[in-house]
Amino acid sequence: MAFNRDFNCTVRKLEEAKVELELTMGKLEETNRALIEQQEEVLERRKLTAMRLLASEIAHEVSNPLSSVIIYLGMLQETLTADDPKKGDLSFMLNETMRCQALLRELVDFARKEPLH
Repeated sequence: MAFNRDFNCTVRKLEEAKVELELTMGKLEETNRALIEQQEEVLERRKLTAMRLLASEIAHEVSNPLSSVIIYLGMLQETLTADDPKKGDLSFMLNETMRCQALLRELVDFARKEPLH
């Protein structure tokens, strides 16, 4: 009789331990999912930060020589007479170069949307 009682008590304790283990496993799985989501968010933020930094560096490096080209094209255009056929070509080149500079400003704006770390 004592053996049956002890056995039943042990079975009950095992069942309680099993329920507690299942609850703990559920909490652990939920915590693990949350951790994975946070890690993915951190990775995406790092990628975006790297893209912003790269955009900023590219814009800076290309902007300086582009400014020089704009200055020289403008100076060359001023030396030509109004009826010179090359003046139209220079105007086209100057406009396209300035368009490139506007694109670089957009890159800089993109890079400055969030602080770079």
